[in-house]
Amino acid sequence: MFEQHVQPPVGIAISGYHPIGNEANVLPLLNKLRDQGFVIALPVVQERDMPLIFRRWDETTAMAKGPFGIPEPDSNADTIHPDMILAPLLAFDRQGNRLGYGGGFYDLSIRSIREHQPVYALGVAYAAQEVPAVPCDGGDTALDGILTEQGIIKPESSTS
Repeated sequence: MFEQHVQPPVGIAISGYHPIGNEANVLPLLNKLRDQGFVIALPVVQERDMPLIFRRWDETTAMAKGPFGIPEPDSNADTIHPDMILAPLLAFDRQGNRLGYGGGFYDLSIRSIREHQPVYALGVAYAAQEVPAVPCDGGDTALDGILTEQGIIKPESSTS
């Protein structure tokens, strides 16, 4: 049921996130991936009902507080089109559905990117955040996988 690892091609662009609350902290992973030759980005909220934009990031990047108080790379950072998105979540199910904070930013962003290029959407969570079923509707976009401390879960059925 678990795949042991994801081996993305070196040099692709990977977007992570700046953790808030009890979200899994992916910043050390992003630093390690950058050191291995990956382009790293963090999301930036433009406004409600708009896809996220993704800007290049490392620990020296100037940051600004976004509309929800989350640190984001400032406007001087280059815009990146990610090949992989690491998405935070509150809950997930085995079908690859995720429950976020209700803004729909990741769903909209993944769909928007997929209109122009492929993107692998990997949710990041603790195994304890798994639930039997996440309520979803036509605006929701299933994940390609979920990374937990126990490994990678490949969804049983995916609409992506």
